[in-house]
Formats: sequence, C-alpha cells, structure tokens
Amino acid sequence: MLSTKRDDPRDVPQQQKQQQQQDPSPDPSSFPDLSTLPIIGRDYFKTSSKPIYEGANGIIFKGTDCNHTKPVVLKRIKQKPEEEHQQYLDLVWREYTNVKAVSSCRNIIPVLDLASISSGSREEKQKSEQPQKHFQLENEVSLILPYYPRGDLLDFLSKARRFQVEISSNLRDSLFKQIVRGVQFLHNHNIVHRDLKPENILIDDDGVLKISDFGYSFNLRDPQAITASFKQTPHFLISGTPSFKAPELFDIEVQLQSGEFSINQYCVSSHDYQNLKLVDLWSLGICYFVIYLMKSPWGLANSQDPKNVVFLKYVESYPHSANQMKALLTELNRLGSGANPSGANTSPSQRPQISTLSNQHQHQSPHSNNNATNRNRSRSQSRSQSRSTNHSHSQINLSQLNLHSQHHHANESSSTSSLASSPPSSAGSPSSSNSAIHLFKSLHYDSREYILKLLNPQASARISTEELLESKWLSQVYANSKDLIKLMK
Repeated sequence: MLSTKRDDPRDVPQQQKQQQQQDPSPDPSSFPDLSTLPIIGRDYFKTSSKPIYEGANGIIFKGTDCNHTKPVVLKRIKQKPEEEHQQYLDLVWREYTNVKAVSSCRNIIPVLDLASISSGSREEKQKSEQPQKHFQLENEVSLILPYYPRGDLLDFLSKARRFQVEISSNLRDSLFKQIVRGVQFLHNHNIVHRDLKPENILIDDDGVLKISDFGYSFNLRDPQAITASFKQTPHFLISGTPSFKAPELFDIEVQLQSGEFSINQYCVSSHDYQNLKLVDLWSLGICYFVIYLMKSPWGLANSQDPKNVVFLKYVESYPHSANQMKALLTELNRLGSGANPSGANTSPSQRPQISTLSNQHQHQSPHSNNNATNRNRSRSQSRSQSRSTNHSHSQINLSQLNLHSQHHHANESSSTSSLASSPPSSAGSPSSSNSAIHLFKSLHYDSREYILKLLNPQASARISTEELLESKWLSQVYANSKDLIKLMK
C-alpha cells in the first residue's frame, strides 16, 4: 500500500525545480498594447455568426485564419460589469500565459494567439481591405485556440451511454491516466487548474485528451500576485464547478461569509498557495467516477451542510489508517461485481455497462466545453440554453445527467436506492450504511484504493499524481489512443 504522507506540497525533485526555472513563458506582468495584437476581422475570422457556446464568462465561436486554411476557436472572454479594464486584461493575460507555460505537454491544449476584436468588421467582405489604423477595437479580447471537432470527454461519455457503446475498463483507465499525466505536468510547473472536469477535457483526432479552460488557473510562482488577486476578489478563491470542488473550499466559503477568513493567514498555512494543488487532486477523483460510472458519490462535498447526509457519512466512515483502508478494500472487493485480484474484469457481463447505468438519459448531452468546445454542431443554441453558468464558464450539472445520488439531502435510504444496484452489505460493515462508500465497489478493482486516496477529506493526505502514475494500477494501464476514435465512428 502506498503511503500518502506529504510533509510539504512544495517538495519536488531538484531536477524538476531546475526545469521549472528554465521553462520559457511569457512575462506575466506585461499585457501587450491592444493595437499591437492580431485582429479578429483581419487576421482571424468567424466562420459563423452563431456561437458554439455562450456562458457567463465567455463566448466561443468557430473561426479560421486569414488564409481560410486553418480552423480555429475564438474564445471571447467577457468583461464583467464590475471589473475595471486593467483587471480584466490581467485575468486574460494570466490565462494566456499559464497555458503558454505548459503548452509543450501533449495532454494540455495549446494556445495559438491572443487577438483584439474589431467592432466594425463583422462582414466577411470587410476583412482585409482596411488598413490596421481604420479598425475600431473593442475593449474585450479573444484567445485563439485549436479546433477539435471530436468535442469533449463528457460529450463522448454521454453519447456512449445513450447509444450503449461499451467502453472497456482498460480504456476508461487509460483516459484517466492521460488526465493525470496532464495534471502532473501542470503541478510540476507550478500551475493549478482549479476546474478539472470531463467537460474541460477535449479529444483530438488521435484520441489524445487535452486539458482545457484555464480561466481559474494560477501560476504559484508568484504568491504575492495571487494574494493581491484574492484580496481584490476574495470569492475567486472558491471558484470552480461545485460538483467537483474539494471540501476545503466549502469550509473557506463559510469563513468568507462570516468574515473570519484571512487571505494572509491562508497564504502562510497553504505554503504560498501550494495546497491549491490538492484541490485538483480531489477533482481528479470525481473525474474518475464520471469516466467509469457516469456517477458521482455525492452531489456536493460540503461538510458544512448538516443536510448533506451522504457526504457527512462518507467523511465519518473514511478509512484514515492502513488497517481501516485494508478492511474496507477487502469488503469492497468482496462486494464488487465480477472483480478479481488481477483487475482484468475482461468479461463484458462483469464490467460496469453503460446500458446498466441511468437509462433515463435518452437525449443528447447538454454539455460542451467552454474553452474550445471545438465541435461543429447545429444544435449549439438549444444546448447552451440548458446549462448553468453561475459558477463556471460552462458548468456541468451532474443532476441533469443523473450522475450522482438524487435526493442526497433526504435520508440515507433514499440516496442508496438511487445508486447502482448491488448485493447487500454485511450488517455493521463500513459500506452497509454509506451509499457513497458503497459506490466504490462498482469501480475497477485496482482503482478503488487510489480513488479513495484521492478523495481523502483530509487534503494534505491525498495521494499525489506521481504516486498515482507509479502505482500498481496506473503504471500497468495502457490503451492505444486510437481505440477511442474507433468508438466514436
């Protein structure tokens, strides 16, 4: 069993520290003059006036370069009414530079450009006949991103469930491994994402997954800048998609509401915000549940809500000691349908089947990626109307997809009945009265221990990405990325 002890999240190998210092990245302190940027309407163009997606914080258009040879995505970032223009530019520049700093990783989306927006060049015929000085520029700017017509991971999983396409447990684990590799690269370069979810994972033509949407990301090399940002907008610290947020963020939210939270104290206690990496680790655990089961063990990981019975029971029953973990795994392995010590689960009848999950979802997935949804859809307008945009550029609504236990604020028995059916547990066993822990039995045999360690309510004890990738589980996982593309045809 791997140890989850971590003395200080800042501890990284010396070679990694040297690599981080040598990595070239744009100067995060200098947003270029808007007039010097490429212009949408001259250097890039929309190929449709209808957005792929529009949310609270951005509008996504499909576009092309000036030669009409390269499809791209134009992500127009909205300026909020209460934001000063310089604050807005700082937020855009942070997102741009953070992605640029990690663009060499194959599991992270590259950013192609940063562009101004011409307010008087919406007509295609005006595109290149005017000299630059005649362009009236708007205050908002756009990120130029690659176009991935395969869409995002959540969309793929939703379609697979709808059409009952079987995804092998090995391929599901391989998809998760790609995401873990991307997050490891981010963390080794001191970047935290803070909004990891399948909807923000894009799929390229080779089946390679790309982490996208860095709107909430931070570069931890400059804690003073992070402190200044949080002092200006304290609630930005707890941003993210609620269903994927770590429990400590809900604790901070209560402190913010009561006026008891201190940014300066948090900077110290979190080791110059290095503990924000632990928030990403929690999100990884929820991502695996969605990838493997299209479910989440709970609605919100909010231990501050006394009505949140499912999660409170999970926290109470969590196995913190090695002996407790061993006992729980033994029980889960006994209960797990078709599980075997090798973790092979090769029989389709023994693996969790898409068709045996929520069969109520008989409509097209209402989700798309806000950073670069990158799909050519005629249904984009109807889809964008059905999603929530209060907490994220494009927020996943787990309850709409029946991914988590319905009525988790009701009594425990009703919550249990909404989860995957399973053989009854032994009376008095850890999972017999805990629907969240009981759901772990439906995961891949070899994954259970490590997903439990990712979803440790004690943030500092969560397993790291390095430990995950070196584990007896993920170290043995391999699948050809092209296998994903074959399933999409």
